[in-house]
Amino acid sequence: MINRIGQPEMPQKSFTKIVILVSFVLSTLFGGFLIYSQLQQEQKLAAKPVVDDLQQLATGELAAFLVNAAPVELPQIKFLNASADDKLLSSKNEIDLSHFKGKTILVNLWATWCGPCRHEMPTLDKLQAQLGSDKFEVVTLNVDRKSTAGAEAFFSEIGIKNLSLYADPTTKAMRSLRARGLPMTMLVNTDGQEVGRIFGPADWSSKEAINLIQAEIDSNS
Repeated sequence: MINRIGQPEMPQKSFTKIVILVSFVLSTLFGGFLIYSQLQQEQKLAAKPVVDDLQQLATGELAAFLVNAAPVELPQIKFLNASADDKLLSSKNEIDLSHFKGKTILVNLWATWCGPCRHEMPTLDKLQAQLGSDKFEVVTLNVDRKSTAGAEAFFSEIGIKNLSLYADPTTKAMRSLRARGLPMTMLVNTDGQEVGRIFGPADWSSKEAINLIQAEIDSNS
């Protein structure tokens, strides 16, 4: 078919098919967007009761614990498994937080020169003894520079029996995790996201600490 200016004109049926196809594609994309938006909203609504519950549990010894409005993605920090059998400062022992994925963890940044850390560490040891399992672990990350010899002696001196020793002699973890000082402790969920944190020491063997951490473990079960 030729139009008035001599150009081929698209048959009506073909034009109708194109209109229908374009309409279908647009409606599919819009429908997908609506479904995605709904899922995002449902996830936020589902997370809010958990956040509220945890914040209500942040009392007593954990009154300074700040629960995030939603879980926060963490930077991938690398550190050493100082409890491994091989020589400590070997790259073979280098791990990151994804090593613990699927497990709720409490990450504690500390150093041997930190006075409050000395008083806090035995309570973390008791927490690990009570709640440690394939669902939960206390991850004590030492940030002394260059060597972990002091950290190993520290553990031995104060009688730590249940904690594994992890170390970051580069201290990069402190900057990456925005630790304003030591100790700093973060609760991390099974997806490797930060649930909340506390700056300064706490009694992690207290009833308040046990209840808060158990609630997070249960929320991932």
